[in-house]
This record gives sequence, C-alpha cells and structure tokens, in this order.
Amino acid sequence: MQSKDGSFGGLTLPRGTAVDSKGKFHRIEGATSIAIVRDHLYAVMDGRVKVFDLTRSIVADVLERNDWNPVDVAAHNGTVYILDANHGRVFDQRLEIQFKRPGKWSRIAVDRDGMIYLFNGTAFERRDPPLSQITDPNEIRDLFDPLPTSGVATVAVCGNTTFILDEQNQAVYRRCAGSDDLKTIISGVKRHWTGIACDGAAIVLYEPGTKCAQVFDRNGRPLGERAVEPPKAEPSNERLYKKTGTWQSKPLDSKKYRCQWHRIQLELAEFPPGSKITVSTCAHEKEDDVYDAMRAHWVEAQTIVAPIAKPEKSHDFLVQSGAGQYLTLRVQLDSDGFSTPAVDSAKIHYPRESYLEFLPATYSSDDEMRVFLERFLSIFQTEWDDVDRQIDEMERFFDPDAVPEGELLDYLASQWLALPLEGTWNYKQKRRLLSAAPKIYPHRGQLKGLRDFIAVYLANMSGLETKDVQQMELPVIVEGFREREMLFSQAPLWSASVTRRLQLGVYATEGEAAMVSVGDPERDVFTQFAHKFRVYVPEAWVNSEDDERMIRRALDAEKPAHTQYELCLIAPRFRVGAQSTIGVDTVIGATPELRLGSAHLGFDAVLSTDARAAAELVLA
Repeated sequence: MQSKDGSFGGLTLPRGTAVDSKGKFHRIEGATSIAIVRDHLYAVMDGRVKVFDLTRSIVADVLERNDWNPVDVAAHNGTVYILDANHGRVFDQRLEIQFKRPGKWSRIAVDRDGMIYLFNGTAFERRDPPLSQITDPNEIRDLFDPLPTSGVATVAVCGNTTFILDEQNQAVYRRCAGSDDLKTIISGVKRHWTGIACDGAAIVLYEPGTKCAQVFDRNGRPLGERAVEPPKAEPSNERLYKKTGTWQSKPLDSKKYRCQWHRIQLELAEFPPGSKITVSTCAHEKEDDVYDAMRAHWVEAQTIVAPIAKPEKSHDFLVQSGAGQYLTLRVQLDSDGFSTPAVDSAKIHYPRESYLEFLPATYSSDDEMRVFLERFLSIFQTEWDDVDRQIDEMERFFDPDAVPEGELLDYLASQWLALPLEGTWNYKQKRRLLSAAPKIYPHRGQLKGLRDFIAVYLANMSGLETKDVQQMELPVIVEGFREREMLFSQAPLWSASVTRRLQLGVYATEGEAAMVSVGDPERDVFTQFAHKFRVYVPEAWVNSEDDERMIRRALDAEKPAHTQYELCLIAPRFRVGAQSTIGVDTVIGATPELRLGSAHLGFDAVLSTDARAAAELVLA
C-alpha cells in the first residue's frame, strides 16, 4: 500500500498522474493530486481545487471553501470525489458533502463499481459495507480496472520483466511476470525518448537526433551513456509537438492599489522560423478575478512572428491592460509541429513611470493623445531604462560574492585589490580568496593576516572550507623570537648546537661543531631568530611540487619584506627530540602500516616480536 509512486501497489495510477478519454497521460506542475472527468481536469493545489479546461488549456473554475483542506481527488463515472483532511469529509465537484467519516485520511480511491476507499497512511477502509483494514492490494485488485496503457510507445522484454516506455510523459514502467503491479522507475526527465531496448541487466533509451543513448539499470538508476548508430528511419510526416500550447502564470501581486503595470521583457530560448508567440495580460484588483470569465479582461500585449533570418532572442513591449493590483500573464505558442518555440524567462516591470509625466499636462489631457505619446516615448525610455539599470546594478561588479565569473572577477582582484590569483584555480577557488581579502587586508603584514591568507590556500588544496581549516588552527606559524622565550626553569629554549659554533668548553664535539667565524657568540641567541618565522602545514595537503611552490608564492607575496621564513611540511608522525612539539609539528594517531618499498626503519617503522602489537604488513 505504501508504494513510493503513490499507486497503492498498482491499484491506481501514480499520484499526480491522470489519463483522459483519448489515452493521453497528464501531469500538472505544483499539483499534489489530479483527476479527469470528460474534458475537465481537477487539480489539488495550494488548499484549493483548480479546474482546467483541457480543450482550451485554461483555468475554467476554482473550488474553495474556508473550512476545508483538500488533499486528494478521485473520479468515477462523471463524478469527482474530493477528500477534506481536516474533517474527514468527501465532497463532489458541486461542493456537496457525499459522506463524512472522522479519521486521519490522506488518500481516496474509487473502484470500478464506484465504491470509495479511504487511506489512513497504512491501510484502506471501504465506505460501505465496512471491511476490515486492507493492507494487501491483492485483496481488492480484482475490484479495480487494469491500469491504462494507451499512449505507451514501446515495450522491451528482459527475461521475466517487461519495461514500458510512455513516450507522452517520458516515463518508464516496470512489470514483473506473475504480478499486476506497474511500477514507475524513471520519470521527471527532460528528454524525448522514442525507443527502448534491453541489453543484459540494463535498459537502453534512445532519443532521435542524438548519437548517444542513455543506459539505466533495472531499478531506474542511471549508468551513463552509450554511443549508438542512429537508425535509418524512413521519412515521416509525424509531428513531434502540438501545434499550439498555452501557459498561464499565477496572479502577480504588486502590493499597490490600481497599479499601472509597465512593460514585459521576454527572453526566448528557441524561435524557429514559422512559429509565433502571443502574449496577453489581464490586470485585476482581486486575486481570483482572473478565474472568473465574467470579470477577467484579457488584452493582447504583443504578437511575435519568427522571421526566416536569425531571430532576436530578447523582446520588450508595453503592458496594454489597465490598472490593477494583480497581473496575470498568458503566453500562447504556435508552430508547425515539427519544431517549437521556447520561452526562457519573462520579466515584468512595474509601476509605469512614463516620460509623459515630465511634459505639460496638456499633452495628457486627451486619452487618445496620452496613449500615443506613452507608446512613442517608451521607445526612448526603454533604452535609457537599460542604462539606468546598468548603473543601479554596477555595485555587483565590486562585490567579491556577486561579481560574475570570468574577466570581471579577475579584473576586480588584480586591478582593484592587487591580489594575484593562481592560474590553475577554478572560479570557486578564486572567489574564496577574493571574498576573504577585505578581512585579511586590515591585518596585512601581521601574524593574523598571514595565517588567514595561507588558510585560504590550504582550503583550496584540501577541498575544505576556509573556516574548517581555521578551526583546526592551521597553518601554524611560529615566530623566531618565540623560540628563545624562557622555560619554566627560567632557562632559554636555546643551546649552542643551533649555530654549531666551535667554542672550547662550550661546544666542541667532533663531527658536530663547525668553524663559524662571523657574528658574536653572545648574541647568537638573538641574531639566529631575529626577523624569521616557521610555517607548518600538513604534508598530506601538499600533493605535488607545484602545490609547494604555490604556498611559497603566497608566503613571498604576503610576508613582511625584511623577514625570512622556513616552510615545514608535517608528516603524520611523532618523533621524540626531532618532531615532538605538541600543537605545532606532531600528529598522534594509530600505528602506521608497514609498507615495503616506502617505510624507513627507525624513522616511521618499527620491528616487534609481540604479535599483538605488530603492525600489519602490506605489500605495496
């Protein structure tokens, strides 16, 4: 009963799907449930039931009440049943209550004899005569009509499993031998598949005009693409698209009483020769007036006909409707059926600010003159409005988070902020450094500024976010003077072995001492660390010599000019006397595996006779 497609194990069509008398499948975007009676489609949307006229592709009516919460619809023999989840009531299309049964009902279904079933999330209950709760769809399967399959384009058989391609809805259904269940395994894709075939454990879907076919497993999971030889089909006059189609927007609210809407900007994705686009508008004061045929006043705003030459993709025209708080847009597409126009976006400007307002009142005293001047001046106003818009939006070119990718981002970094960006970075990595620069620059030349700057580089190398790298307190930067600070015993963290200067009675070990003839031995503790610092970064994040050179370029660019640095790549190990400064150059973890050809005895590998403590031997 709890099938994912909402078909109750194949008793009904998947939820949100309906089929008309001609066998065509329908789905409505934004509808939770739909049902079809004759030429009208009933859709549950936003706490209301909208009625669509399928012959004219318009909203014919809206069913609503203040005291209900419609969640599902079903149809049988010319009657629509609407389930109200708030009070357990079932209405018909006249909004008359058919019956009421208290309970938490979420779905409704009707069998071939008109018997109503209510679903509570786990089981069915029949209205009359009452039955025990039904959890197995096979108990009542013979009471429901078989699922419609008209409109299905192609069938492929793989062993005991049948796959059905619904070309109308671009969906694939699966049916196993011995079962009446028809399960949807692929849906909601923007394709135009016309053929299906089986290849072992996979199904292959073909789309005309392409050199690759999409491959899926038997559960509908994509496996990639496969090159195919386009079939040599005989010429056909079959049309791929309907000749006409209409789209209508939701009422757009200006929040202004009697708002005069200004103009529409239409961006086209496709506009083949011979096609036509008609745009109409309806201005109204109440949101639901557009659904009332007596109150809705549609005005054609523009008709665009595709030329034979390359058409323009951007169109701009005035809204011809009168004043109204709401505006509803309707776009009608017409073509020859072999190709189709496509609208990419529509942008509506409001309220209208005409240049006529700057002329003396005598020019707008006559309605006919006012309308003519408004249209005439709009030709120039449209061009100047674009200039004004570019000026108003110019600030985004100076915002690191909003500047478009490409030359503008690089220009902002290099010319305005003097910030060099790595040529191997993608734009996401470049934007990460660019966005961090305003916070880094106030601390430039300081320890915090250098640490935050290198943290961005480490984030780009490791794939982490900058804040995650900073939370790990990386990179670790140790200034030179910190290394000569006093210990708890008031002794400096220093010894003569640092400079290895040969001094009798101080440091004269054979093989270790060196002849250093410059400098003052008494000041070595200061001069050795003055204006120097060390930078510790994880070795695992620096994957190549190019990455190391990148880190060094960043350090050279941001460090104070009079300082010197030492870059230390920290490997994941702990060595007493050599790599044992907690929080700086040590990583404590599990015993590493001993890998032949890469491990070094006495460095990162140990031998042991205790089998319980011995590391695992891995042949690399």
